[in-house]
Amino acid sequence: GFKIPSEYWFLPYNVDSVKKITPTWLKDIRFLEETCGPYPFRAEKYAIVEAPYAGMEHQTSVAYGVYAGFFLNANWAGYGFDYIHLHELAHEWWGNLVTAKDWSDVWIHEGFATYMEALFVERQSGFARYKSYMKRLNVPSITRPIAPNQSVTAKTAFLSNVYNGGAWVLHTLRYYVGDSTTFFRLLRRWAYPDPAMENVTNGKQCRLATTEEFRQIAEQVTGRSLDWFFTVYLRQAGLPQLTVGRKDTSITLKWTVPNNIPFPMPVEVQVGPNKFTVDMSTGTGTLSAPNGVTPIIDPDARIFMATPKTVSVGESDDLVPEDFDVSVYPNPFNPSTTLRIELPRRALIEGEIVSITGERVAGIESAWRDAGIHTLSVDLSNQSSGAYFAIVRSEGRTITRKLLLVR
Repeated sequence: GFKIPSEYWFLPYNVDSVKKITPTWLKDIRFLEETCGPYPFRAEKYAIVEAPYAGMEHQTSVAYGVYAGFFLNANWAGYGFDYIHLHELAHEWWGNLVTAKDWSDVWIHEGFATYMEALFVERQSGFARYKSYMKRLNVPSITRPIAPNQSVTAKTAFLSNVYNGGAWVLHTLRYYVGDSTTFFRLLRRWAYPDPAMENVTNGKQCRLATTEEFRQIAEQVTGRSLDWFFTVYLRQAGLPQLTVGRKDTSITLKWTVPNNIPFPMPVEVQVGPNKFTVDMSTGTGTLSAPNGVTPIIDPDARIFMATPKTVSVGESDDLVPEDFDVSVYPNPFNPSTTLRIELPRRALIEGEIVSITGERVAGIESAWRDAGIHTLSVDLSNQSSGAYFAIVRSEGRTITRKLLLVR
């Protein structure tokens, strides 16, 4: 219900065309307000200014290109919208309202603005067209972290896949936390962490933001631990890959992730007309399918991953770890972390957590476990900051891993 002063600056010979396309631009503003919250600068203006290039956002104004067929392109690639205008307008939220504190966080601008394009297609044309649009944004590999932990320069920031890669991170986050309302509540709270900020109309609610802050808000809104998700998709290069193995009617799925980081991403599978979700909380999962029926893995392409690897019947043992091993993630941590234990065969696992002085502070349950990957939670809530050691024994071997509790 708030009126936004609007200005349009174009050369005289384009004015008639501008009048025809203005409703499309207004539709873009409505969509972004409904998705991200109020237009941040509505007490000032929203302006569009003709420019001799494709497009560029500025606070309260979008420079709009007039060359290479972009100008007045209200049906880009058959998707029924002007992606240049919508993308640049989205930067009023993702770039001007929420501004990356460091160039290493610039995906907050470009990944979010790119994903707004896909969400607009879904709002206008349905989920099938949304899937088609995300396919156009396909990213086969990530060779540089999208949001590296260390500071970078403007020159190197855009060498990472901050546009399409960032959009795919959000696409998969939406799948993981839930399509219905949770993800969209998260978008709005990320734009306006304090709902009272939505009542500010002059831009004073603008702020500098980081990827870490987004993780914290995402965890608050969703009630889920997402450190593993942000590390795998944003803080390192490479993509998770799914290995699919089959023996008769039994099918096993296994995640392989750079640096062996735990990756409990569930996987949707379609067998015949039925879709169901396979629990992958340990990094592996199983399902069954009749002989002659090939299951479709991730049928709606919701997971940002490398092309799945299919293993023939004779190679299915590749899904079992080759050796006994233990890894820890996250590390450092506060106050809990996870031990990831790999077993090449069924074996007895036992052990303990000890302080740097050798004092036993927690036990590891002694139990027989099947071949595969197992995760055990370690909670040191009652301990002080410092170094500890996880000692895990199996098959006559002992593996020790250093833990660092940081309060």
